Amino acid sequence: MAKSRLNPSPNSRATLIELQGKNVLTREVVGLRHLIRASTNTVEYVGFDLPDLYGFHYNCDLPNFHPSVPRVQGRVTYNESRAEIIATTGRAGYQGDRLDVSAYFPINQIATDLLLQPCTKNACFSRSVPMYGDAILVTDKRMHWVLRPWQVKASDEEIELFDLMLKTPRDLIREQSGGVWIFFHEEPSQHDLVALKMRWIR
Repeated sequence: MAKSRLNPSPNSRATLIELQGKNVLTREVVGLRHLIRASTNTVEYVGFDLPDLYGFHYNCDLPNFHPSVPRVQGRVTYNESRAEIIATTGRAGYQGDRLDVSAYFPINQIATDLLLQPCTKNACFSRSVPMYGDAILVTDKRMHWVLRPWQVKASDEEIELFDLMLKTPRDLIREQSGGVWIFFHEEPSQHDLVALKMRWIR
């Protein structure tokens, strides 16, 4: 059996349940974010799919994700596992028109093939029109532990200082709207669980 990327430990169960019960830690579903590059026909891993890093979920700086361009979102199979995809598509009968995405971006063959699978779910689009430009693929969605300021009634400065004490792989997330929080890449280590209990459980 393959090792989970969350690195869980049975010895941590009771402490995690206690920290969750005290609202010190909460869990959020986060996947791995990839870009499907139309120009190179490759899939590029870019990191965790955290909305606070990219703005509203799935938004990004990809030029083809213009508000006027039709988007297709759905659940597909990728590497024999379920994944979520969002891509931009043209309008039927308008390929090459200067007001259509097809006039500016190449066909994204990988995204098109993924969405055309028989197992695709929750996707509404014209099957005769391909996807254009880069697309976003989110795989391996798992429950991750997070620490947010409102959970422990702490200031941003307190969270930042506490983050310096931790050892588990993690990110200190600075929200675009202000505020910071801690996202654990994997289950907090025993060292960090002790630190969490000593600092936040009265």
